[in-house]
Amino acid sequence: MDDYASPATDGVQDLKIVQDTLQHYLSAVPLLQRYPCGTNREFTRALTGDNRIGIAFIDPNNPAIINGELTDRWGTPLLFHPVSATEVEIRSAGPDGKMWTDDDLTTPPVDGSRYGLTPP
Repeated sequence: MDDYASPATDGVQDLKIVQDTLQHYLSAVPLLQRYPCGTNREFTRALTGDNRIGIAFIDPNNPAIINGELTDRWGTPLLFHPVSATEVEIRSAGPDGKMWTDDDLTTPPVDGSRYGLTPP
């Protein structure tokens, strides 16, 4: 996450960094039965070390965490959008700061079933 939202990356690369971080989390925390939960705040808590193994995948003092939520490079909280019981898409509102508009950036869904996650 060192390059996240840095001049060395763009918004698409930023989301790839978050996606990779989430995949590392899922592969390292095999005891979970599902994703951390559905809100940005809950994902951020899990990724910053409030998880079963106590490992921080993101530094809790990362400047992209504002009010307990991981934000995009424009300061808008990311959306961890479940697309199925085991898949989540990560969405940035893009430069306009509004979700579900044409400038939004998204990742392909992270498939938790690849890491042993099962539907609730």
